[in-house]
Amino acid sequence: MANQRALEAGGSLLVTTSARTDPDAAGAVAGALSAPHVFHRWQAGAADNPYRAFLALADEIVVTGDSISMLAEATATGKPVFIFDLGGMRDSGPRPLRMAKDSRSLLHLILMRTAPRRMRRDVRILLQSAVASGRAAWLGGPGPSGGATSADDLARAAEAVRSLFR
Repeated sequence: MANQRALEAGGSLLVTTSARTDPDAAGAVAGALSAPHVFHRWQAGAADNPYRAFLALADEIVVTGDSISMLAEATATGKPVFIFDLGGMRDSGPRPLRMAKDSRSLLHLILMRTAPRRMRRDVRILLQSAVASGRAAWLGGPGPSGGATSADDLARAAEAVRSLFR
C-alpha cells in the first residue's frame, strides 16, 4: 500500500528494518518496492542508522503495529502516521493462537489470555487509542484526523507527574 501510495503521489520511500524484523520479511518488503526508494537493513553494531533522518525527512510515516516506541517516535514528529496492521491488530478480542510464529510468541499469546488483566501487555490497546485520538490511522484507510500534538501530550504528562507530588 505504501509503495502504491508513493507511486501515485510521485514520491519515494525511505524504508528501514529494525532489530526485530524477520530477515524473510525484510527480503519480501525489499523485493516488493517499485517506487523510488532507499532501503536500509538494520544490523547490530552498525555505526550508521538512518532511522531518525528518515523520520525528519518524511512527509508521511508508516510504522508496523508491533512497536509502540516506533509509533510514539513517529507521532512525535507531528506528521501523518499510518499503522501497518501485521494481522489482527484492529480487533479487540483475543488473538487466535494460530497467529503465533514461534514458541516465544505462542507463549506470549497464552499468557495474554491467562494472566490477570492488569499484567497483560496488549499493544492493540495503544494502537487503537492512537487511531481513535487522530494521532495515527490504519494504512489503507483515510488519513489521521490530527489529534493532540506531542507538545500537548508532554504538558499533560508533566502535569500528571506534578500532581503526584502535591
